[in-house]
Amino acid sequence: MCNDAGEALYDRTREHLTTADALIAAVGRQLLDAAKALRDDRKVPANVDGVALDQVRTASLKLPVDADWKAASAHARRVNPGQASAADLPLILP
Repeated sequence: MCNDAGEALYDRTREHLTTADALIAAVGRQLLDAAKALRDDRKVPANVDGVALDQVRTASLKLPVDADWKAASAHARRVNPGQASAADLPLILP
C-alpha cells in the first residue's frame, strides 16, 4: 500500500505470517488482479454483472471424512436474505 507519492505506508517485510493468513493473502491477490484488469483491459470483475456470484457464504460443518463437501454444504452456503448463516458448530465456544 502506498500514498499518492508512491511511498510505502506499511513496511510488511518483517511480518511473520501463518497459514491462517493464506486467505487474506489470496483475497488481496484477487483484488489486485481485478484492479489491474480494470486498469489495463477495462475488464470489470465477473460479480459486477453477475450479482448472483456475491450470494455465497461460508459455513462451519462437521462432515464425514469421505463426504462430498460441496454437495453436503450446499444448503448451508446458500444465501437466504434476512436469515443468519447456517452452521452446526457454535462460532463462540464456551
